[in-house]
Amino acid sequence: MLFRSQRQFSLFFGDSWEVTPELTLEAGGRWESVRYNIDNQTWVENPTPTPGGVDGDPLTLYDNAVLVRGPVLKTKRNFDYFNYSLAVDYMISPAFSTYLRFTNGKKAPDFGGIQGINTPGLIATSFPDPQVIQQFELGLKYNDHGISVQAFPFRSEEHTSELQSH
Repeated sequence: MLFRSQRQFSLFFGDSWEVTPELTLEAGGRWESVRYNIDNQTWVENPTPTPGGVDGDPLTLYDNAVLVRGPVLKTKRNFDYFNYSLAVDYMISPAFSTYLRFTNGKKAPDFGGIQGINTPGLIATSFPDPQVIQQFELGLKYNDHGISVQAFPFRSEEHTSELQSH
């Protein structure tokens, strides 16, 4: 039986500081640990081919390379990240407030990407980089006389790289 697992552990924290009644600072963070452990079944060309291929006809070359089970290869990859978010909240009036937030984080490669590391060469040399996400967010909130309007425009930048060989 092939073994495949992904284990993830995270610790979160956050706090806010009221600098003045109108101005608040916020910070938060997350430490994350992701562990992949995958058995990959390999397939190799039959070392004892049947004369004439599967159909017994030597003129049909396409069926001469029958694949059989090869060795099971183990792929293990570990990722540890610290992500953070910082914000400034400002109350312009009791009815209108705003905030600006910056977030910087990393995300482990998905399970399928790690599962694709399935040859001896790739297992020895390929270590995918995390996806890096940075986001700026502006929050606008208005709440007065039964009218509540909120807007949260943001800009996200995603940085990914190809599979890295080390």
